[in-house]
Amino acid sequence: MRLAVFSPTYRPGGLDVLEASLMRQSFKDFIWIVGDQRFAKRYITWEEIQKRVDFEIMWSSSPIMDGNKRNLCELYNGAADFVVRNNIDMLVSLQDYIYLPEDGLLKFVSVNNLFPNDLLTGVTHISRDPFPNKIVDLEGDYTIFAEPYTDKPKHLSWKDVRVSDIYTNSDDILPVQIEHWEANWAAVPKNILEAGIRWDPVYDKGIAYENMDFAKQANKNLGVKVILDKTNVAISLPHKDYFEGEREEIEEFSNRNYYEKKWL
Repeated sequence: MRLAVFSPTYRPGGLDVLEASLMRQSFKDFIWIVGDQRFAKRYITWEEIQKRVDFEIMWSSSPIMDGNKRNLCELYNGAADFVVRNNIDMLVSLQDYIYLPEDGLLKFVSVNNLFPNDLLTGVTHISRDPFPNKIVDLEGDYTIFAEPYTDKPKHLSWKDVRVSDIYTNSDDILPVQIEHWEANWAAVPKNILEAGIRWDPVYDKGIAYENMDFAKQANKNLGVKVILDKTNVAISLPHKDYFEGEREEIEEFSNRNYYEKKWL
């Protein structure tokens, strides 16, 4: 099985989080697709990362934000088209503030063997260890790692409510609500993308709900379920604290209203 790991990024930091996450993976057969708004400014950094890592990186220089509009859904759809065009088995979404366990990709592969037609999601706990007030690296590319492939956040301040409050039965791998598929750490089998399921670009007018919409489309058109692996635990850094320049609103547009009108 071959994977495409897609990471959209527009923040000034987080590259060490991504690099460390993927260098540590026990599963090695993947290509890393990066959509970086800051690519023109830090392409040398990306070239240096490519020299260090043992997997191929494919860059997209298309900006994630264009004025008052994101291009996030557009970038996701480009990654989806790449997967279909190159006959790659699964698209894994990895946001730039998510730090992975060593067997994170392998767990998605294993669960896909059990549920080959369904959307997969892992667990994302939040850590505040360490807790800088802002990015300390002068170049703005790195955030927390002194030893990027071995150091990692440890102290959790919040546990994923899907596991701690909602799905408390003893099963490690189980179907969950369609709305609980979140693409900060998740996977999409190729057959869902081959069927034409894509991210709705209308959501680029605002923030959020684009992944819930994607899962709803897959469920409605293909009968797809969302499978949660409780053991696939990634650590989410509190990105509004770690990364400067977070934007809560793009323009006067409510993604929630659009989503509810479309689906409820």
